[in-house]
Amino acid sequence: MTDEIDAFIAKRGLQLETDAVKGQRTVAQRGFRRGEQILSIPPLYGFPVWRGEDEQDSSKPECTDDRCYMCFSIVPTRHPRCSQCGVSQYCSAECLSVHWRQRHHFECERLKAASKNVDFGRVKPEFRPWMRMAVGVSCTTNVCAELGTRVPRWLRVQALAWARLVSHRDKHPRHVLRQYEEIAKVLGSPTGAVDALCRFGCNNFAATADGDPSCAAIGHLCCPLVSLLLNHSCLPNASYSYSPLGELVVTALAEISSDDEISLAYTDALQPRAQRRKELAAVYFFDCQCIRCCGSAPRAQIDELMDRNAEESLPRALPTDFAMPAAVDLWAHDVVTELLAGHTGFDAKVLRAAEKQLSRDVSFTAYSHWRECQDECLDRVSADESAQWMWPWAAAAALHVLAFYALVYPPAHPLIGHQCLKAAQLSWNALQCPTKQNVVDRALVKALASAAQDILLASSSGSSSLSRQISTILSLGSGFYPTLKPQDILEVMRQLEIPISDEDLEKPTPQRVQIWYEAFLYILKGISLEQMGSSDVELLDLTDFPESHGDDIFLMSFYAHMSTLLQQVGVDDFSLRDMLKPEPIRVRRILSGVCNFAMFRDDRMPVLDKYTVQADQQAERLEAMQKELDQVQASIDAIRGQREREEPQVKKLLEGNRGLREELRVMTAAQAVVTDTTNKIKTEKEELDDSIGGIKYIIAGLQDELAKLKQRVVHSPEKIQAAITELTDNIQQSRLQTTTNEDKARHLAVKIEMLEEIAGDIRSCVQQMVDAEGFVREHEEEVRLLTKERENVAQETTQIRNLS
Repeated sequence: MTDEIDAFIAKRGLQLETDAVKGQRTVAQRGFRRGEQILSIPPLYGFPVWRGEDEQDSSKPECTDDRCYMCFSIVPTRHPRCSQCGVSQYCSAECLSVHWRQRHHFECERLKAASKNVDFGRVKPEFRPWMRMAVGVSCTTNVCAELGTRVPRWLRVQALAWARLVSHRDKHPRHVLRQYEEIAKVLGSPTGAVDALCRFGCNNFAATADGDPSCAAIGHLCCPLVSLLLNHSCLPNASYSYSPLGELVVTALAEISSDDEISLAYTDALQPRAQRRKELAAVYFFDCQCIRCCGSAPRAQIDELMDRNAEESLPRALPTDFAMPAAVDLWAHDVVTELLAGHTGFDAKVLRAAEKQLSRDVSFTAYSHWRECQDECLDRVSADESAQWMWPWAAAAALHVLAFYALVYPPAHPLIGHQCLKAAQLSWNALQCPTKQNVVDRALVKALASAAQDILLASSSGSSSLSRQISTILSLGSGFYPTLKPQDILEVMRQLEIPISDEDLEKPTPQRVQIWYEAFLYILKGISLEQMGSSDVELLDLTDFPESHGDDIFLMSFYAHMSTLLQQVGVDDFSLRDMLKPEPIRVRRILSGVCNFAMFRDDRMPVLDKYTVQADQQAERLEAMQKELDQVQASIDAIRGQREREEPQVKKLLEGNRGLREELRVMTAAQAVVTDTTNKIKTEKEELDDSIGGIKYIIAGLQDELAKLKQRVVHSPEKIQAAITELTDNIQQSRLQTTTNEDKARHLAVKIEMLEEIAGDIRSCVQQMVDAEGFVREHEEEVRLLTKERENVAQETTQIRNLS
């Protein structure tokens, strides 16, 4: 069994190893690139989510079954069904064909027969998927048992992995087990049904729609091989997705080297550490010991920072009534910038950005506030067309949410890709907002869309719809103004008294294009050919052959001025080719940007002046911050030097600490020994007390006999002699018993002395020995009482001898 699983995964560069803490783990036998497919296999069984499955009155599941049994997408009004069972439905004939060839041909009749008499209404709605899974897995495993090697190899491997999964039945809550037992009764109480349900409960997978950032479940999957192989990590290096071809695909989120463990996230990583570990313990029955939950790595420190209780209820930049201008916190901007740049040392950089902030700005509570702000903005804009002024706030909230994602998830996680796309879309809408709040710029929009494209396509989450959305954003991000119609361009240029015709626009020539650009430079920037010529003369004087470079210098000067103008109007990709070999489409787009700018130049020029002043202020601020940064760097260097000087002392203290821990361990063991000895002494004391009580009872009996003998001593000397003899025998027996007790007392005294010596050695560490000393004192008192009783017996014996 194990050999077939090992051989199956070995072909895919994986190996299953034993682990002292986790039991087992899967390591890579070769390197995997980010975005590379690690494993792809159809599930043992899977089915789509029923619409209204969580409703109490959904006792007829076939009426709410509206998803394809292959790809789990919504089926159209007219859709194909399996002609054999009449239950499985599909969104297209292609899905039906693929599903039949893959698995449905051997499970069709069996599933129909098994589900025929099942009353789903007898089970609580939230447990109906478990019921459906129990039916499907039972049928599939029975098929494997019946057909053996005639079923596909992947199905045999899945069945073997299913048999190796641990059910944790003894750890499930009692109410869950009672519900499982009820499901088993409805199914006819098949053997092992409760164990199978327990296995599925802590090993199931949820299929999500491709491109859905909310990760809403559209299907339930049982994939034992992946459950068996991949352990959990709150910072995983792999993720899974359900492909339209009916396979569970595991993809690398980062570069994976040989011998690295491959892990998945069993729960949402964007939760406080205590909540994650509680959920993992309740559902999967283990205590997480991953790099985020334990250790001192940057990600663990970030987790501790975000787990802080917020000092105030709301982050500082979060809007309360949306009256103030939208803004993005500096820390969030820095984290997003580092994420988009993809620099090395990302974890350490975002840690430095996060640890400088207040707990109310960087915490799980702050993330919840920003997520609610993003959703509220989108809801209000969707419901009210007059709320377009909220786009900047929506973009700011989306960037904050993206920053929190970057703090928690791996940089190539699909959720980060989806949020990059959403932030790009909202940022583009913010750029079109009439309020003109300076939250983002076109360069950031393009960077966000490019990052989304890179992450989602690499993680196999880039559907055709997502690709179209990203392409649209990238095309929009290349220019600020929409492309005008040819008639509009001609009308504007004629209003500006620039000569142009329909033929010129359809077949532009370098000469005509240069005339248009010269006119725009003069109209919009006030630069004439004479002014450009004067600067060209100065440059020609510096050359050795002015007559050879005159045209080139003029062309480069003209291109520089025109490129500056077009960058201001939103055309960032202007090149010399646009002047020397103009293309109609390119010329139309360039002229659209310039014409739009010219049409609204009265409004735009104050904005440009404002931005120029702001740029100067920012430059001064940057210079001041650079000086401050130098001072901070000097302080950091001083701190590092001090740390290096203190490093030997720290190591010495750590070694001393390890020695104290070892000493404490030894003394704890000694304490355990002393506790055992004390318990034994207590037991012996109780036995001795019982013996003393018996002796006292015997002595009392002897005293009664002695009194009787004294009364009869005159009347019958022979009987007195016989009684004395009998009494002497009893006394001898008492003496022997007393001697035995004395020996025990001496042994007890020796043990007490040893106990006192041990107690003196560890009295400073173990307070429990105080009780032991009390017991010792009680034992000494009992010894004195015993000695006194022995003396009384000796006196009685002497009296008896005197009488005899």
